Amino acid sequence: LVERKADANVVRAVEEIRTVLAELEEEQERITLDVVVDESTFIKAAIGGVTQAVMLGGILAIVVLLVFLKRVRVLMAAAIAVPLSVAVTLVLFEPLDVTFNLISLSGLALGAGMLVDNAIVVIENISRLREQGQGPLEAARNGVSEVAGAITASTLTTIAVFLPITLVEGLAGRLFRDQSLAVVCSLLASLLVALTVVPLIVSREKKSAVRGERESRFGARLLAGYERALSWSLDHRWTVVMFCTLVLMGAGMLITNLPREVIPKTEQGRIDVRITLPTDADLTMVAARASDIESKAKSRGWAERVLADLGERDQARLDLDPRPPYEGDVTLLLPPGQRADKILSDVQSLDLPDDVSIKVQRVETQLEQLLTTSDADILIDLVSEERRDAENVVARVQQLLEVRPELANVRRTDAASVPTYQLGFKRDVMNRFGVTASALTAYLEAGARGSEATTLKTVNEEVPIVIRSRHIDSIERLLAEQIRTRDGLMPIGEFVTATSLPLPAALIRVEQASVIRLTADVAQGYDLGRAISAVNEVTRSVLPMTVRSRVGGAAEVFQQSLFGVGLSLALSLLLVYLILAAQFENLIQPLIILVSVPLAAAGVSFVLGLTGQSINLMSLMGAVVLVGIVVNDAIIKTDFINQRRAAGMPIREAILAAGRDRVRPILMTTITTVLGLLPLALGFGQGAELRAPLAIAIVGGLTSATILTLFIVPVLYSIVARMKTRTDTI
Repeated sequence: LVERKADANVVRAVEEIRTVLAELEEEQERITLDVVVDESTFIKAAIGGVTQAVMLGGILAIVVLLVFLKRVRVLMAAAIAVPLSVAVTLVLFEPLDVTFNLISLSGLALGAGMLVDNAIVVIENISRLREQGQGPLEAARNGVSEVAGAITASTLTTIAVFLPITLVEGLAGRLFRDQSLAVVCSLLASLLVALTVVPLIVSREKKSAVRGERESRFGARLLAGYERALSWSLDHRWTVVMFCTLVLMGAGMLITNLPREVIPKTEQGRIDVRITLPTDADLTMVAARASDIESKAKSRGWAERVLADLGERDQARLDLDPRPPYEGDVTLLLPPGQRADKILSDVQSLDLPDDVSIKVQRVETQLEQLLTTSDADILIDLVSEERRDAENVVARVQQLLEVRPELANVRRTDAASVPTYQLGFKRDVMNRFGVTASALTAYLEAGARGSEATTLKTVNEEVPIVIRSRHIDSIERLLAEQIRTRDGLMPIGEFVTATSLPLPAALIRVEQASVIRLTADVAQGYDLGRAISAVNEVTRSVLPMTVRSRVGGAAEVFQQSLFGVGLSLALSLLLVYLILAAQFENLIQPLIILVSVPLAAAGVSFVLGLTGQSINLMSLMGAVVLVGIVVNDAIIKTDFINQRRAAGMPIREAILAAGRDRVRPILMTTITTVLGLLPLALGFGQGAELRAPLAIAIVGGLTSATILTLFIVPVLYSIVARMKTRTDTI
């Protein structure tokens, strides 16, 4: 077993290890060294999947631009914006200490569709002015100046969502820091490119296209249909408001029924079987039971290889991962194409001797291990002032939990008792043969635990060298050991009495109260929320007044994550509002724009339900990201309405003109972002289970928010404007 240092790169460490193994095989020709488990394989495959998603997302975004723009030089400007923005982003990675990993590359994939958004707005506005007869340089200069404020504000609102995440401590901060920095850097780079490089390239185009050349028959019909729908919405404002309200209510009802988990489970191709025998079992018996599991797993085709880690761990590992001698771990390496979730129940139901119990679970990724506090999904603590109160009901609670279909692997974390012995000295016999208590104590301690002979000193630690007898494995053999007396060597048992005294294997106290802990996993086909409800139902029906229950583990992590995401969401909304208030110099218009946020949340709930996804940390983070994305279209549209009104247009005409001029770039930016995230949302390759929920949440929320805000933002603008005509607020 080779483990990397905390600050070492996994992939590089594995490459160096394989190099050393190859050298050893050359030196020792009769020995073959075979790598059984390689953590870098999953990492390489996952990063490769993200890289492919970035490239495919960028290609799809360019295809969308080709369909809409249909001009080579204009398309060239947008196509150059993407790699140039990525190049600037990678330059910024070094000073920010961002490495290439699954999270940072997911940030680049997330930004792949958004990198061209600013460029699209600039290009489309310059093209519109060219159609009105302006020259190339004049159109480039005026086109950029018209939208510079809007795209700067929209970029800052998106950055305002990601920056707080980089400053958050704890789980969310550790998990999403690199992703957030990647998005922030890419958006800042795209803004810089859109305001400088893009107008420079577009201004070199001498030929001016008329609108009819740019638009297809389908595009003309789409524009005409939108104008009619927008006009109808302005005539039936309260109908549109009621419809959006009903959509939000339906989404709220749906979101309460969605499954919940900390993060999606990722397939590793390995299953861990924890075996537990009675507390008096020796290593030989543990090995025999492990061998039985191995033979049955291989005979059924469940495993290509089997790894076994049995008995008490050595002192170096015992401090980090303690395990008693009557337990062991058997890892099944699954054949290619075999999924762990398909055979977990079959392995759990193996016909084994009555003296062995097993807990079967898939091997978790390092990310899942980081996010969970134990090897079980749920911790159930029975808390009481007097331990015997909890002892009296723990068996009944465990029995009821085991029959609940929502739960699996229900067990007590420690054995009810372990065999111990109370030793008493025979003082009169000791005095007769001249044996002192200190000498007898030293013999007993050396026989039971060994004797520290010396220490091995290294640069930063001291390793004790312990001498221990291998054949002393029972109380009988310990008492049979010889001790020096006045009359020669005599058995220790002549001077000591041993009385069996069963004691609890462990005493757990939380906040000074005695705790008995049970653990359980979420059963296949159920989610964390339903499992927690099942636990609460059992504890409420059984526990007396003197015992209370507390649920932790993944449930506690989920609640902490939910609180962290909620705090980040609140801070993001506040920052977005302040940026918009400064941009529009108005306190009401930012609220109109922020209406797109709950509409996006409605889309998130609907798409999660349709795709069978759960509410987890990844999908919640996607919802936070949406706060900065969905307001962009509303910002541009509101800004254009204000410009048209400042030019003297009435409210209704200004809204219709802004809708006509902005609907195409809004659709283009939305489609490019959605298609840029589509490879991630489809979930191909290793680690796709982690990436897909975030992308699916963003795609669903952005799509619904775009469609609805094309109508609800102009309607609300119209309502507020008519209410404030005399105060000149709008």
